[in-house]
Amino acid sequence: MSRYRRSDYTMPLAAFGMVIVLTSFIYSSIGNAKINATNSAGSMYGEGGHARQALKKPNNSREEPKKEV
Repeated sequence: MSRYRRSDYTMPLAAFGMVIVLTSFIYSSIGNAKINATNSAGSMYGEGGHARQALKKPNNSREEPKKEV
C-alpha cells in the first residue's frame, strides 16, 4: 500500500492555488488603484481623460517629436 493517499495532497494544492489567485488579485487591485488615483487627481485639475493614457503608455524620450510641415 502506498504511504501517501490522494487526499493528503488536496489541502496543500488548494492552499497553493489560493495563494496564486489572491496574489494576482492583489497586484491587479493595486494597479487599478494607481490608475484611479491618477484619474481622480487629474480630474481635480481638469486633466481627467489623459491620466489613464499617460499611465498605460510610457514616455519614450528617445523618440524625436514629429515635425509638422
